[in-house]
Amino acid sequence: MSNNKNEWKRLYNEKGILVYEGFTKNNKPCGAGTSYYSNGIIFQEGIFGVKGFLCGREYYQSGKLRFEGIFELNSAYSPNYPRYGFFQTEDGSATYKGEFKLSFGGVGYP
Repeated sequence: MSNNKNEWKRLYNEKGILVYEGFTKNNKPCGAGTSYYSNGIIFQEGIFGVKGFLCGREYYQSGKLRFEGIFELNSAYSPNYPRYGFFQTEDGSATYKGEFKLSFGGVGYP
């Protein structure tokens, strides 16, 4: 298959460790998939876009849930950022559910 079509793949880093499995476009995550920390624990699972994670769940390296929700597709140079969802600290002591409101600096970064 051509590299510019969506296809399901496993992607590995330079050390041969699985970093992503799911749909890809141009050998980059794009569509439903799961990304992993280098220790094999799930980092993110959900929908990925051309600029990164779009929606789903994100975990701490311990495997505990960190965030579940939707990320905003950033049109600038910075990465996507949380837009709406549920966030908790690793020990579960602080949680937030709702819309995330960000302010931007002079160069477009939140």
